[in-house]
Amino acid sequence: MQSFGIDTTVLDDALRTGSDALSFASALASQAAQQGVPLNHLLSHLENLYAPREPAYDLVRAASIAWADARQHVSLHETCHDPLTDLATSQHLAERLEGIYRKAAVEGTSPAETHAILSIGVKHAYVNELDAALSAIDIAQALRTVFVRDEVIAALDARSLVVLADARQVNDDVLRVVAVLMRRAAGIPSPHLRIESLPLREADIANFLVALSS
Repeated sequence: MQSFGIDTTVLDDALRTGSDALSFASALASQAAQQGVPLNHLLSHLENLYAPREPAYDLVRAASIAWADARQHVSLHETCHDPLTDLATSQHLAERLEGIYRKAAVEGTSPAETHAILSIGVKHAYVNELDAALSAIDIAQALRTVFVRDEVIAALDARSLVVLADARQVNDDVLRVVAVLMRRAAGIPSPHLRIESLPLREADIANFLVALSS
């Protein structure tokens, strides 16, 4: 059965046979939240499945909690990433940097030694903002073939992208690979690539990010 664009057959069958409906309801609720289905629509579907009886309290509770958890994750992602390119925002990049500095203060290490920034400057004549966004998507896809862990790939503006990564992952060899991918996969013939060391003090992060986009 299709409901709000999601196949609910497994849950329908589970309710009829008495199998693990709680797990199926939770999985369905998570999927619904990720697709933007309102909670009241989800609960209405559960009521329809149980009609003319009321749905079990445990089932409604499990579905509601799963929906709320998934929706919170989606909302967090939306505030941290550009909805068109899915690149991290400069605000998210700053927050990740602040977290690195806080951790370094506790561990007695230096962020300038543990992490580095790969800066990508694009000198290209874009037709409009959409053209720039589409180019950013191509660049991000190229970068993600190199940086496949939890690195932050962020857009400071249409022509300035950065990758925050472990310092051991950012070196001259990586720069050469990125340059080739930028030319072949993203159609950027002459990207301006450079490795930037993080500032020694957390208080300098804001000025550091401004300098990267200039």
